[in-house]
Amino acid sequence: MNSRTMKYVVTGILIMNVLTAGAQEITEMLRMPSGGAGEYVVGAQFEPKKKPQVVVLGADGKAYLKENSVWKGYATGIEASDLRYVMDKKGTLYVTGRAGNGIAVWESSDLGQTWERAGEYSAENAEYYTTYCNMKSGDLHLIYAVTEGEGEDCRAYIRMVSTGNAGKKWTDPVQLDSDGSGCHQIMASIASFKDGKLFSIWSNGGTFKFDRSYDNDRWLRNDIPVTNDLPELSANGKLQLVMDNSDSQLAGMLYLSGVSKNDSTMVAWIRSSGKLGDTWTSPASLKPDYAGSQYFPHITVDNTTGALFAAWLGVSDGMTEVWFGYSLDAGKKFESQKLASWDSTGDMDHFSKPVSVAAHGGSILITWIESNGTELVQKAAEFSQDELFDLGGK
Repeated sequence: MNSRTMKYVVTGILIMNVLTAGAQEITEMLRMPSGGAGEYVVGAQFEPKKKPQVVVLGADGKAYLKENSVWKGYATGIEASDLRYVMDKKGTLYVTGRAGNGIAVWESSDLGQTWERAGEYSAENAEYYTTYCNMKSGDLHLIYAVTEGEGEDCRAYIRMVSTGNAGKKWTDPVQLDSDGSGCHQIMASIASFKDGKLFSIWSNGGTFKFDRSYDNDRWLRNDIPVTNDLPELSANGKLQLVMDNSDSQLAGMLYLSGVSKNDSTMVAWIRSSGKLGDTWTSPASLKPDYAGSQYFPHITVDNTTGALFAAWLGVSDGMTEVWFGYSLDAGKKFESQKLASWDSTGDMDHFSKPVSVAAHGGSILITWIESNGTELVQKAAEFSQDELFDLGGK
């Protein structure tokens, strides 16, 4: 996918409310012209309070809050590409992105209403990067891949740096992989438990390696290989590692998702580990009976209930569809429903993260981008957990 610096100046307004089965409402957040070489990213984060508010990152680069049933966009001033969007345990929001010769950090402590470019990490040669907020310390972790050599001699190395002040000062890089790997289709992800334990996984084509640290510094001397029953990863869906930080019976479960080609279709899959990453279930499709291809899965856990949620795009019979799935048994069984569909137009070529799901306190929000060929329309669907699960009075 092409990357370029994007300057966000488009305004967004709420236009309509539409009801769908099982959802409280689907709302339209913004419209903007489609096309160009930019990579469109959306995201959602719930403020970790008893009655949480959700802050949505719009495809136009604004931060959206729902005020009196209307989505209101706040300018972020972000000028960057390859964006990541995370929140720490106190509700401080961070957006990171490639800007100039480094990865810059923007920070908001008022639910996205005002933003400050707080810091930057010099990583000019980073082939891939991702960010994560530590569940215990609140530190922002940056994992990135650097390469050395060319062709068959090329080796990729996974490194991590951390900051406790929004990127003003960073730790020295720590190399996670013990001996490097090839340079094909590199992806990585990181998660943490509420006691501060860190877990990381990275890929090289179709193979995975896993590592963990109990003190943010020392990692396993020997990386743990994770067998994979599917072919190599697709670029239309980033590798994502998520951990259950609830007080439920599933606390400590690790979940991993991605996209791989299976015969003539693309499969969005999920797998889990209840043993701190030592062993994993086999990859399972988020919707095994789906006739088309699946792309861009995003998973999350409600850390107040332990419920697992997923959202992804499907393409079948010339239609692009938004799917939403949910599980109370660590992903062994996913219930799913289609939220929207439209004629496929090819704008997926410019999508980087076109769908996102967030959950907290029993509230769930899914946001996605639709394309009609000339415009991009961002929408959101909201649910409560009680609407989705028959808990039998539990």
